[in-house]
Order: sequence, then C-alpha cells, then structure tokens
Amino acid sequence: MHVNEDFNLISKALSSSYLSLIENGQDAAAHASLSNARADFLKAVAHASAIDQKVMIDTLYDR
Repeated sequence: MHVNEDFNLISKALSSSYLSLIENGQDAAAHASLSNARADFLKAVAHASAIDQKVMIDTLYDR
C-alpha cells in the first residue's frame, strides 16, 4: 500500500505542476516538463523493479 500512496503523491505533484505552468501561459514548457518527468519516473520504476527482482532471485538462491 505504501507504494500506491507514493505513486499517488507523485501523480498529484506532476499534475499540479503541469496545471500551474498551463495557467501561467507556458503550455510548451508544461508539455516538455511533464514529458521529462514521465521519462524519469518510468526509468525509476524500471530500476526499482529490477532491484526487487534481483533481491527475490538472490533470496531464492540463498535457500
């Protein structure tokens, strides 16, 4: 559940930043910023997933 809460907080922060940039007339900056944040987030999730898989495999081999 902790992961879902973290994901929701990140999503809310990204949405808030995006809306703030749009309201200030910076549509292009908002789009670029959100695209970069999305790419970084996906890299982080992939990295975390790889670490989790490695830990599971290492744990199984330890037994």
